[in-house]
Formats: sequence, structure tokens, C-alpha cells
Amino acid sequence: MEKIRVLIADDHTLVREGLRAILELAEDVEVVGEAKDGEEAVRKARELTPDIVLMDVKMPNMDGLQATRLIKEELPQVDVVMLTMYADDEYALEAIKGGATGYILKNTPGIPCSTSSAGYIGVRPSSSLKSPRGCLGKSSNPLPGRRF
Repeated sequence: MEKIRVLIADDHTLVREGLRAILELAEDVEVVGEAKDGEEAVRKARELTPDIVLMDVKMPNMDGLQATRLIKEELPQVDVVMLTMYADDEYALEAIKGGATGYILKNTPGIPCSTSSAGYIGVRPSSSLKSPRGCLGKSSNPLPGRRF
């Protein structure tokens, strides 16, 4: 079974460690790295070529929006899902313009899931985290063209 390679980018250690602990429960997910700011996220994305980057919006040195744009320019095959506490439409619109596949609020109960165009499980507002495997697993029926 091919594992989904995930890079977690967040300036809060507790968030990174918590996401890692949840995602590593899934057999088909491998957390390949962590980054504490946008610059490190871009550097590690280049080095590790993950399938998905879970990216915080606000981080020191380089924010997640700029990091997302750089990652998508250099590595268009990498999906970036914004994970943030900012419900601001401006941030969400900027993330979408920068190539983000999804935008998840940190205060959303559980991790929302649905199929994204890359064939991975992405963002849907109503699901809860019963099985982390369902949140980032490969989809047998991806929905081409249906990006966030």
C-alpha cells in the first residue's frame, strides 16, 4: 500500500505534535516532516516532496499564504491544505488564489473530510474524526476538477 506523505507546517509545537499523533494512527499516512515557519515549509517541501502539506496561515519569517504560493509554483503536484484559526474570508480567498486545495478552521470539530481532485481526502465541513485514516486516505473515486 502506497502511503500518503504529509508535511505539517505550524509555528505551534503542540499543534504539530498533535496532528502528527493523529495522522500516524492511519496505516496509509506517513508524516514525512514538520516545519515551524513558512520558510522551513518551502525548504522541506522541496526536499521531501510530500503529497500534502498541512499549512498554518500565520507563521513567523514567511506566512503560510506566501509559502503556499511558492510551493505550488515549484511543486504543482503537491496539495496544500490550510489549517488555521482565521475564519476571515480574505485569508481563505488568498489561500485559494495561491493554489490551496482546502481551508480548515482549527476550531472545526474533528478533521473534516471529503474527496479532493488529487484523489486524497480533503475538506468537508460536517465530518468528525472517527478514523484519521478516512481523512487523508487515497480515494478510490477522486473527483477531478473539484478543487476547493
